Amino acid sequence: MEEALKVRSEGPDPQELGHPVPISFILMRSPLLVLGATRFVAYSNGFRFMMIVAFRDRADPVSPSRCHPPRSNSRSGRSWTVCVDRWFCSGTRFADGSRGDNKGRRFGSLRLSVVLLGGWGGGRRYELDWFVTPSPPPGLVVFNCEWPAMRLSVSYKLTTAGLIGNAAHDSLPLFRQ
Repeated sequence: MEEALKVRSEGPDPQELGHPVPISFILMRSPLLVLGATRFVAYSNGFRFMMIVAFRDRADPVSPSRCHPPRSNSRSGRSWTVCVDRWFCSGTRFADGSRGDNKGRRFGSLRLSVVLLGGWGGGRRYELDWFVTPSPPPGLVVFNCEWPAMRLSVSYKLTTAGLIGNAAHDSLPLFRQ
Protein backbone atom coordinates (compact mmCIF):
# COMPACT_ATOMS: atom_id res chain seq x y z
CA MET A 1 0.00 0.00 0.00
CA GLU A 2 1.47 3.36 -1.07
CA GLU A 3 1.06 6.25 1.36
CA ALA A 4 1.44 9.92 0.49
CA LEU A 5 2.03 12.66 3.00
CA LYS A 6 1.99 16.41 2.45
CA VAL A 7 2.86 18.15 5.67
CA ARG A 8 3.78 21.81 5.20
CA SER A 9 4.32 24.14 2.29
CA GLU A 10 7.50 25.78 3.62
CA GLY A 11 10.64 24.97 1.75
CA PRO A 12 12.90 26.06 -1.06
CA ASP A 13 12.14 29.18 -3.06
CA PRO A 14 9.82 28.04 -5.87
CA GLN A 15 11.48 30.57 -8.19
CA GLU A 16 14.88 28.90 -7.81
CA LEU A 17 16.55 25.89 -9.37
CA GLY A 18 18.55 24.22 -6.62
CA HIS A 19 21.98 22.73 -7.21
CA PRO A 20 22.70 19.03 -6.46
CA VAL A 21 25.16 18.21 -3.68
CA PRO A 22 27.16 14.94 -3.87
CA ILE A 23 26.29 13.70 -0.37
CA SER A 24 24.74 10.37 0.65
CA PHE A 25 25.21 8.46 3.90
CA ILE A 26 23.74 5.78 6.13
CA LEU A 27 22.60 7.20 9.48
CA MET A 28 22.20 3.74 10.98
CA ARG A 29 21.85 0.10 10.07
CA SER A 30 20.30 -2.60 12.27
CA PRO A 31 19.01 -6.12 11.65
CA LEU A 32 15.51 -4.61 11.30
CA LEU A 33 15.94 -1.36 9.38
CA VAL A 34 18.26 1.13 7.69
CA LEU A 35 18.07 4.94 7.74
CA GLY A 36 19.87 6.77 4.95
CA ALA A 37 20.11 10.33 3.63
CA THR A 38 20.53 11.15 -0.04
CA ARG A 39 19.44 13.49 -2.87
CA PHE A 40 20.80 16.66 -1.26
CA VAL A 41 19.97 19.86 -3.17
CA ALA A 42 21.22 23.31 -2.09
CA TYR A 43 19.24 26.53 -2.41
CA SER A 44 20.04 30.12 -1.43
CA ASN A 45 17.80 29.74 1.64
CA GLY A 46 18.75 26.21 2.76
CA PHE A 47 18.97 22.63 1.59
CA ARG A 48 16.69 19.71 0.86
CA PHE A 49 17.38 16.01 1.32
CA MET A 50 15.59 12.69 1.21
CA MET A 51 15.65 10.36 4.21
CA ILE A 52 15.18 6.72 3.30
CA VAL A 53 13.63 4.35 5.87
CA ALA A 54 13.92 0.74 4.72
CA PHE A 55 12.83 -2.37 6.61
CA ARG A 56 14.77 -5.57 5.91
CA ASP A 57 12.15 -8.13 5.07
CA ARG A 58 8.71 -7.21 6.30
CA ALA A 59 6.25 -4.37 6.49
CA ASP A 60 6.54 -2.94 9.97
CA PRO A 61 3.28 -1.82 11.61
CA VAL A 62 4.91 1.52 12.47
CA SER A 63 5.08 3.94 9.57
CA PRO A 64 7.27 7.07 9.71
CA SER A 65 4.80 8.84 7.43
CA ARG A 66 1.82 8.27 9.76
CA CYS A 67 3.50 9.82 12.78
CA HIS A 68 3.81 13.55 12.26
CA PRO A 69 3.15 16.70 14.29
CA PRO A 70 -0.38 17.18 15.64
CA ARG A 71 -0.61 20.67 14.11
CA SER A 72 0.03 19.37 10.59
CA ASN A 73 -3.39 17.77 10.24
CA SER A 74 -5.52 20.14 12.31
CA ARG A 75 -7.93 20.89 9.43
CA SER A 76 -9.15 17.31 9.29
CA GLY A 77 -10.18 17.35 12.95
CA ARG A 78 -8.24 14.15 13.61
CA SER A 79 -6.40 13.76 16.87
CA TRP A 80 -2.80 12.62 16.50
CA THR A 81 -2.08 12.54 20.24
CA VAL A 82 -1.81 8.75 20.16
CA CYS A 83 0.94 9.12 17.62
CA VAL A 84 2.96 11.88 19.31
CA ASP A 85 4.96 9.50 21.47
CA ARG A 86 5.70 7.40 18.38
CA TRP A 87 6.52 10.43 16.22
CA PHE A 88 9.47 10.36 13.85
CA CYS A 89 11.65 13.38 14.71
CA SER A 90 14.45 14.74 12.55
CA GLY A 91 16.84 17.40 13.83
CA THR A 92 19.98 19.16 12.67
CA ARG A 93 22.80 20.96 14.50
CA PHE A 94 25.28 23.33 12.85
CA ALA A 95 28.90 24.00 13.79
CA ASP A 96 27.97 27.30 15.51
CA GLY A 97 25.70 25.40 17.93
CA SER A 98 22.42 26.39 16.26
CA ARG A 99 19.95 23.52 16.16
CA GLY A 100 16.37 22.77 15.27
CA ASP A 101 13.98 19.91 14.62
CA ASN A 102 10.64 19.20 12.98
CA LYS A 103 8.85 19.57 16.33
CA GLY A 104 9.49 23.30 16.00
CA ARG A 105 12.25 23.54 18.59
CA ARG A 106 14.94 26.07 17.59
CA PHE A 107 18.06 27.12 19.47
CA GLY A 108 21.01 29.35 18.64
CA SER A 109 21.67 32.44 16.59
CA LEU A 110 20.64 31.04 13.18
CA ARG A 111 17.09 29.97 14.19
CA LEU A 112 17.49 26.69 12.34
CA SER A 113 14.31 25.21 10.90
CA VAL A 114 13.72 21.57 9.87
CA VAL A 115 10.53 20.97 7.87
CA LEU A 116 9.04 17.75 6.56
CA LEU A 117 7.85 18.67 3.05
CA GLY A 118 6.21 15.32 2.40
CA GLY A 119 6.72 11.62 2.31
CA TRP A 120 5.62 8.47 0.59
CA GLY A 121 6.12 4.76 0.66
CA GLY A 122 4.66 1.69 2.20
CA GLY A 123 5.56 -1.81 3.22
CA ARG A 124 9.33 -2.05 3.37
CA ARG A 125 10.44 1.41 2.16
CA TYR A 126 9.54 5.03 2.94
CA GLU A 127 11.03 8.28 1.65
CA LEU A 128 10.77 11.47 3.70
CA ASP A 129 11.49 14.80 1.99
CA TRP A 130 13.12 17.33 4.37
CA PHE A 131 14.08 21.00 4.06
CA VAL A 132 16.54 22.71 6.40
CA THR A 133 16.99 26.47 6.54
CA PRO A 134 19.28 28.40 6.58
CA SER A 135 22.29 26.95 4.77
CA PRO A 136 24.90 25.69 7.22
CA PRO A 137 27.98 27.73 8.11
CA PRO A 138 31.37 26.11 7.48
CA GLY A 139 32.10 23.15 9.74
CA LEU A 140 30.38 20.07 11.02
CA VAL A 141 26.65 19.37 10.56
CA VAL A 142 25.00 16.77 12.81
CA PHE A 143 21.84 14.97 11.72
CA ASN A 144 19.71 13.50 14.52
CA CYS A 145 16.81 11.11 14.24
CA GLU A 146 14.51 9.95 17.03
CA TRP A 147 11.73 7.44 16.56
CA PRO A 148 10.35 6.35 19.96
CA ALA A 149 8.03 3.72 18.47
CA MET A 150 11.12 1.91 17.16
CA ARG A 151 13.24 2.77 20.25
CA LEU A 152 15.58 4.60 17.91
CA SER A 153 17.83 7.58 18.58
CA VAL A 154 20.78 8.12 16.23
CA SER A 155 23.16 10.88 15.16
CA TYR A 156 25.40 11.25 12.15
CA LYS A 157 28.23 13.81 11.91
CA LEU A 158 28.68 15.13 8.39
CA THR A 159 32.18 16.50 7.88
CA THR A 160 31.63 17.49 4.24
CA ALA A 161 28.95 20.08 5.00
CA GLY A 162 30.95 22.76 3.17
CA LEU A 163 29.72 21.14 -0.04
CA ILE A 164 26.20 22.37 0.79
CA GLY A 165 27.27 26.00 1.15
CA ASN A 166 29.37 25.82 -2.01
CA ALA A 167 26.49 24.34 -4.02
CA ALA A 168 24.09 27.02 -2.75
CA HIS A 169 26.17 29.60 -4.67
CA ASP A 170 25.43 27.63 -7.85
CA SER A 171 21.66 27.61 -7.33
CA LEU A 172 19.98 29.50 -10.19
CA PRO A 173 16.95 31.79 -10.37
CA LEU A 174 14.32 30.42 -12.76
CA PHE A 175 13.33 33.83 -14.12
CA ARG A 176 15.39 36.89 -14.92
CA GLN A 177 14.56 39.98 -12.95
